Amino acid sequence: MFRFIGRLFSYIWKTLGWIRATILNLLLIAFIVIIIQSIRSAPEIKIPRNNALLIAPSGVLVDQPTYNPTIIDLLADPQDRPQETNIHDLIKAIRHARDDGNITGLVIKLDFMTSAGMSKIEEIGQAINYFKESGKVVIAFSDAMNQQQYLLASYADEVYINKMGGIYLTGFGVYRNYYKSAADKLAVKFHVFRVGEYKDAVEPFIRDDMSEQSKEHIGTWITELWQRYTGTIEEHRDLAPGTIDTLVTNLDSDLINVQGDAASYAVNAGLVDAAYSKLELRDMLAERFGLNNEDNVDVINTFTYLNNPLFNHESNNKNKIGLIVATGNILDGEQPESAIGSVTLSKLIRTAREDDDISALVLRVDSGGGSAFASEVIRDQLRLTRDSGKPVFISMGSVAASGGYWIATPATEIWSTPSTLTGSIGVFGLIPNLSDSLNKLGIYSDGVGTSDLADAYNIDRELSPRAKKIIQTGVDNIYQQFIELVATARGSNAEDVHKIAQGRVWSGDRAQQLGLVDKLGSLQDVLDSAAQSQGFSQYSVKRIARELSPKEQLVRTLMQQAAIPVSNIRSQNSTLSMLNTLVNNTNIQHDFSSVIRGVHSAPQLSTYARCVECVAP
Repeated sequence: MFRFIGRLFSYIWKTLGWIRATILNLLLIAFIVIIIQSIRSAPEIKIPRNNALLIAPSGVLVDQPTYNPTIIDLLADPQDRPQETNIHDLIKAIRHARDDGNITGLVIKLDFMTSAGMSKIEEIGQAINYFKESGKVVIAFSDAMNQQQYLLASYADEVYINKMGGIYLTGFGVYRNYYKSAADKLAVKFHVFRVGEYKDAVEPFIRDDMSEQSKEHIGTWITELWQRYTGTIEEHRDLAPGTIDTLVTNLDSDLINVQGDAASYAVNAGLVDAAYSKLELRDMLAERFGLNNEDNVDVINTFTYLNNPLFNHESNNKNKIGLIVATGNILDGEQPESAIGSVTLSKLIRTAREDDDISALVLRVDSGGGSAFASEVIRDQLRLTRDSGKPVFISMGSVAASGGYWIATPATEIWSTPSTLTGSIGVFGLIPNLSDSLNKLGIYSDGVGTSDLADAYNIDRELSPRAKKIIQTGVDNIYQQFIELVATARGSNAEDVHKIAQGRVWSGDRAQQLGLVDKLGSLQDVLDSAAQSQGFSQYSVKRIARELSPKEQLVRTLMQQAAIPVSNIRSQNSTLSMLNTLVNNTNIQHDFSSVIRGVHSAPQLSTYARCVECVAP
């Protein structure tokens, strides 16, 4: 009897599993059919004549967007703004539009740009200046602007804000949270191992305030960048030197004088040309650029412009410069686009080295560093590439410090922008200790080992003096390797490098003066220099990137070709809403399990060449 009931329940369970799998497969097939049908019915992208190009960055400006697509991305509302914008797409569109007879002007909408490194804004600004050489007008507007938005807007011929908005200039600052007292209350101790008087990444764990050394060197580079910022604004807006500092100093009293009307204040100060309501702004732009069939201002967005078949054709130019973008923390092993993996990036470098079509390699680095071991693995691949006879050029983005500078050392030429944060040549290690915390809870650790070092990396046991000495010796050794690498690469000696190292951060402008950087310029300048080194008057860029998995490739293709049609389907088909929930739950489980695996696989001690305070204003 019990055996019969068991078989019956087993049969029912298997039947339910089959039904569930069948339904899910049918839903997936239906979803794919709908997507394919939407692609087939999608209108062909055409570039109308006499349009303005609309640049509307959203989220964070990045060198390399995070790419982890899922089917759920296809169901996103078209009104949802991307969390990241690739600056190289913007630059590509702006530079191409300069000589495009169908483009009559450039309109920059800044409402949805949340943050950007100063160097990235300057690179876009360089493209805007190139566009302005055509004589076409550039107009920037936003309801209100923060400092980063306004710096980008200042490159325009005309700048407008909403009558209810304003320009908010307050100066640059670096502020961090410090945890020593909290750690003391919790009886948590941190064993710190570092080399470099200015290597202050570990300070929040051992102090309640910023050290004088940290204030000194952060204050130096942040003042340099602020002076560059104010000078750029004053030049673009034809303001007297020192105007921006005066405005910041007198902001409270000046606002009182205009009864708190920030828009009028910005107009009176010469920061913007006028303040309009939304309807007034629309009418002004419509008068300049006309209206389309939907009674909207006649502009073409960047996505449509870049995906025009006539624009996006393959170059037949045989003179090719390779380009690899490396952005994020430097970590060991395989990593997605949000980080720099030693194995992942090494594969890309090797691919470029073995590609006979590529005459020179440009590596774009935007990283505050990370694992010293991973940095050395990457550096060695770049060294092999240069030794093979293929020149290697480094283009530094907003940040290329610590491990980010380590990997740059074997380059033929190192370039940075004037506002890049670089240097931070130093090393640190950090081991937390929870023994006192656990003891207060009545939890104790005891046991035996073959030596007094057997428990060295147990965070529930005290770290012995011998273990501390061994770890510090290792950190010292890595620092010595670091400065010797820099000395060899820069034609200097370890003693002189040590004087400008010790974890100190420098602006790109100052780094060039110190000999850490060869030249100043944008990524475009570096590509041009690499081409000139090969005697190319004309060239094309070959992007080397991680090969996408079949799933990623499918989703990306569908997203590119069916972004608008899918949005229409989504509102008409409740089945997709069910699929949305199903896929979303699956992703949550996958992400959670990935985090758990990462925790269990993480080493208990890593030595870092990383600049934590290198956050570009």
